[in-house]
Amino acid sequence: MISKKFLNLILFVFFITFLSSSAAIAASGRADVYKVTMETMELCTDATCTTPLAVCSSTNTVDIASVSAGADIGSWCPMSGLPMGKTYSHYRVKLSRTFTISGTVADAVSSGVDCITQTGAGNAATATKWGYGKKTGTAGEQVQVIPTNNGSQAITRQDTNTAVGTAHSNGSPPTGATAWCVGTNAHAAANAQCTAANTTGSTTWATNASADHIQIIYPFSSSWTVGPVTPKMTILFNTSLALGAFLDAGNLCNMYAESPTVSVTVN
Repeated sequence: MISKKFLNLILFVFFITFLSSSAAIAASGRADVYKVTMETMELCTDATCTTPLAVCSSTNTVDIASVSAGADIGSWCPMSGLPMGKTYSHYRVKLSRTFTISGTVADAVSSGVDCITQTGAGNAATATKWGYGKKTGTAGEQVQVIPTNNGSQAITRQDTNTAVGTAHSNGSPPTGATAWCVGTNAHAAANAQCTAANTTGSTTWATNASADHIQIIYPFSSSWTVGPVTPKMTILFNTSLALGAFLDAGNLCNMYAESPTVSVTVN
């Protein structure tokens, strides 16, 4: 029988340590839309995923703030046909570093100002620019991107000022992760490079490395062996604090993705 630790496979996109501004006080609020694009998931027999088994390998975008999120993920990765008797200790996932989010951060940084996502290509975040928010109106779906953190890249705020290095952070690993990488060595912090030479993270990082993606290896709480029965899973997501905002020197709203939370039950 497949151990209940197998449920951890479902959690991969929801424990990413995202980004925040260390140059200003930030606040969090509800994301009413939170779209994540998943690419692959692999099972691993060791911590560096030396011989990964691809179990899900099609691109799929899921709104994890929706009521159907759990079912949508289950249909993307049904976990059927695994090799009987094989033992796995870790799993590795690859997803886009670009997200689509809609929501409001009320009373941002106790300033009395609401920061709201807004549509439009000019307001979308990039790897070198924060998402530009607004203070009034209806929230719109806005593109958010984990920024480049190579120690020298300037990230642009809405007031047109930029800051390098200490003004943004994505160098911390995802909660509970064994290893991770963002983009390629030109786009990532020194401890998060997707290169073959980074063997402390994975001996096969470079196989799937791309400037537009994130890769993460998570451990199971204990190794498990594939058996004939898979438990039924119910997945609930909480995006009440999954949108971040900070005000720049011009008192303008800059928006970014925060990490949602998830709970899983079995019957």
